[in-house]
Amino acid sequence: MFHNTQQSKWLLCLGVSFCALVLTYLPHGLSHFRYDRAALASGEVWRLITAHLVHLNTPHLLFNLLGLWLLCELLWNELPLLHGLGLLGSAAIGIGALLWWFHPELVWYAGLSGALHGLWAGCALAGLWPASPNSNDRPAMSRSSGWSRLKMHWPLSRCICLAGILLLAAKLAIEYRYGASPRAIQAIGSPVVTVAHLYGAMVGVCYVLIWRSLPLLRLERLKK
Repeated sequence: MFHNTQQSKWLLCLGVSFCALVLTYLPHGLSHFRYDRAALASGEVWRLITAHLVHLNTPHLLFNLLGLWLLCELLWNELPLLHGLGLLGSAAIGIGALLWWFHPELVWYAGLSGALHGLWAGCALAGLWPASPNSNDRPAMSRSSGWSRLKMHWPLSRCICLAGILLLAAKLAIEYRYGASPRAIQAIGSPVVTVAHLYGAMVGVCYVLIWRSLPLLRLERLKK
């Protein structure tokens, strides 16, 4: 299972990277595929997905793809491919829907960063909340030292996921208080829609909470 997860996540990264490269460098790709409020109103609903694949320029694209590959390397440990796709797709559609309903002043939006924050939140939370308990997740018994019990209960991968959650929370708080980094704005040549990062993280958390809670609810029904 773990081996299959490791293979599939890299295939997903390759697929997303390829699609982003194609849409970004396609002639007039930005205008045809970005989130565009007027175009969405006329029925071009595919933009809810493609908006997250098309980018403003090469630095914008490379920065987001680097983030994608780093997230997959550091935090994606507990997600099957289906749920990785579900996280990214839910974050993409959720961000578009929330921007539509709560930010009518926003004319257009493009870039993968919002959906990446959904993947970031989802992968980190899934790593902290294993699908089912096993011997590696339970504390050591009998004469094991306190340090040994801690290492058994909190392996390195789980500690990394905890650090990922804390780092994400700090990043969102800084963006809420101070806005995006001036260097990031200069690199992409456009203001950064930081609220999309918050919406992506919210959708990622909700996705994992629902995914992990459904088996528990079924178990409770069976017990009754």
